[in-house]
Amino acid sequence: MQTQGLLDFCNALEETSLSIWIKDNSEWFVPSVQVVHIIFIAAILVSFFILNFKIMKAPIGDNSLRFDLKRLSSIISGAFFVLLITGLLMIVAEPARSLGSPAFQIKVVLLILTLLIFLLFKYTLNNDYHYWQRTPKLKMLSRLFIAVSTLLLMGIVFAGRWIAYF
Repeated sequence: MQTQGLLDFCNALEETSLSIWIKDNSEWFVPSVQVVHIIFIAAILVSFFILNFKIMKAPIGDNSLRFDLKRLSSIISGAFFVLLITGLLMIVAEPARSLGSPAFQIKVVLLILTLLIFLLFKYTLNNDYHYWQRTPKLKMLSRLFIAVSTLLLMGIVFAGRWIAYF
């Protein structure tokens, strides 16, 4: 959805010295930023999948869920920070293409929902390690959250690819 205010913001962003520098160096800078962005997306995907399998009690690895949650939370947090920086750089490079794209807007919504689910699991497991195993309803709800977060992650990847085409 492109509004006049969004277009004005994109035009102003394109006039910044950073945007101009990125455009002048786009042959090497943009692909480099995209590679870093994709590597850190992969880090988040793998971390989420490991945690999801652990929560579902799949026999994956020798570590406890608590240990993996602590270790992978720092990876996920760091990767989200890198994704934020690289994403902002890609937006500055081509603001109208990114911000005006429905695929980008969908990606942001999916990302926020994924983060909320992750924070919910992190908070509940840090405060009560067995919370999601207490009742059959909670077990089913945890599996539903895992399925939804997996679909959201896949949606983020697809929406990210579609930004170039919409």
